[in-house]
Amino acid sequence: IFVEDESEVEISKIADFDALSNENFTKNIHSLYSEKNHFDPTIIKTLVDELVEEKESKVVNVHEKLKIFTKENVISSIRVSSDKIDQLMNLVSELVTTQASLSLYVEENQVYALNQLSENIENITRQLRDTAFSISLIPIETMLTRFHRLIRDLSAEFSKNIDFITEGAETELDKTLIQGLTDPLMHIIRNSVDHGIEPEAERIEKGKTPQGMIYFKTFYSGANVVIKIQDDGRGIDIKKVRQKAIEKELISPEAKYSNKEILDLVFIPGFSTAQTITDVSGRGVGMDVVKRKIDEIRGTVDLESKENVGTTITIKLPLTLSIIDGLLVEIGDTKYVMPLNLVNKIYAFEHEQFENAFNNIIVVEGEQIPFYYLRGEFDIPGDPLSVEQLVLVKYEEKRIGLVVDSVVGEYQAVLKTLGKLYKNHEIISGATILGDGTIALVLDTNKIIHEFSFKN
Repeated sequence: IFVEDESEVEISKIADFDALSNENFTKNIHSLYSEKNHFDPTIIKTLVDELVEEKESKVVNVHEKLKIFTKENVISSIRVSSDKIDQLMNLVSELVTTQASLSLYVEENQVYALNQLSENIENITRQLRDTAFSISLIPIETMLTRFHRLIRDLSAEFSKNIDFITEGAETELDKTLIQGLTDPLMHIIRNSVDHGIEPEAERIEKGKTPQGMIYFKTFYSGANVVIKIQDDGRGIDIKKVRQKAIEKELISPEAKYSNKEILDLVFIPGFSTAQTITDVSGRGVGMDVVKRKIDEIRGTVDLESKENVGTTITIKLPLTLSIIDGLLVEIGDTKYVMPLNLVNKIYAFEHEQFENAFNNIIVVEGEQIPFYYLRGEFDIPGDPLSVEQLVLVKYEEKRIGLVVDSVVGEYQAVLKTLGKLYKNHEIISGATILGDGTIALVLDTNKIIHEFSFKN
């Protein structure tokens, strides 16, 4: 009973953490006690030192990893002004033109010693072009915050329950395209909320879920980016659109039109079937502006709708506006470039077959193809060649033929803007400098077909 009085108790700190919370440490302590029936302070101190050393090594390891991560993060994300990116893109464009000049010189002068060098420079130039393009790309998700806010505000204003679902927000587009897209997309979403999605009571009555849905999807398709905006609302009333078009004398009451042709009437300026005018829509100014804005950035817009099922608007855009892969063609003494992504096939026909064709329709592989004879449409003087080329291009969901004298081949065109003289010529979207220094005009095939079909 005198042990406590005669003993000396010494308490010392062995660690800055709870050593007993470590499973291995407690196991070792229990093992030692079961063997010797008492605690040896020296052995315990050794075990604690090992535990401290293990903890410190882990802390150092984490700290080193954090330093490496922070360093890598700083290096991989730097701010660059848009002016510098534009300057880089201009220099890359000039390099592409210079490389084309070198290739032409090597080919015309048959300098075989430079063939391999020219091919290497072409490959490097293409890689540099792609890298420079990727720098100027911005993810579409930068626009989505604004769309989320717009739908939230309009839903509250119209007392509608709407879910906004997005897919492919990481898809990237040229910053110029992003700027040109924002307003058209805002208008499409406004239309979906105002005209498309029904109030909850109406949706329940139709057997739909109380909550409406607007689905925003983006994805890559070849050299294009596709944007789909879909809602599960009331859709577009085809009969009402047709009746409104007849009232406005846009179509004849006797004429037969497909649903697609009737739906496309909503892109006509001033066309609207809305019964009431609101701050959001119904003023007849909208879808025509959307189409014009999309056309300006060399895109296409397509409309599909089914009554009481919903509406889908599909926008297809090029990845960039600076350089396009084109098809170089010749008419008379002038060269032109057509966007390669719109070219379907090329056929050779004798001139007489075009001259004798009834109503500008020629049969290709059993299919009747309407065509436009560009030498005549452009009023180019001179005698036609005995054999001419029919270039089939994609227009909406059809194939249309454009007749040219000859096809030179594929060409990577650096687009240059034209002066005021060409301001009113919408069929020409720009120009490019060829390898020999001459100018080739870049044709907008969609505008050509639209303008000539309207004229004829």
